Amino acid sequence: MNFISTADVTGKELASILSAATLGKKQGWKPKLKGKTVGLLFFNPSLRTRTSFQAGLIKLGSVPIALSATDSWALELIDGSIMDGSTAEHVKDAARVLSTYLDAICIRSFPGMKDWDDDKKDALIQGFAKHATVPVINMESCLWHPCQALADALTMQEVLGKTKG
Repeated sequence: MNFISTADVTGKELASILSAATLGKKQGWKPKLKGKTVGLLFFNPSLRTRTSFQAGLIKLGSVPIALSATDSWALELIDGSIMDGSTAEHVKDAARVLSTYLDAICIRSFPGMKDWDDDKKDALIQGFAKHATVPVINMESCLWHPCQALADALTMQEVLGKTKG
């Protein structure tokens, strides 16, 4: 299951996630991801997101592998494109290959801020979601920031008590 936006989870699943987070904060984190390797792909600079994901994954027993865009080739995002320009690898191939090494792929990719019609397609994260054979988690994209939304929901629940709606 991919987690690209909060629309990818039901209200019941959201409540379960928040309950698990509350329990983990109170009683300590159990190594539920022991033996799992999670890729963190950053196509933009990051301080808090990178640190929080790496720390969280380690607390859950996972081995995070963080890669920055400067660590790899530029990816072609359009299916069927002939790669004779600035891109050296297609997102389809990258997603499939990374899926063989990783148990999940987390991606952070900001918009280019040049063309809203292109930006709102969220082509990079959508390409990974389409072609990866492991779960893809959105750490922030042009349209969505679902993990931050979960953190915000947990904070509201902690401050206000049980929320509904």
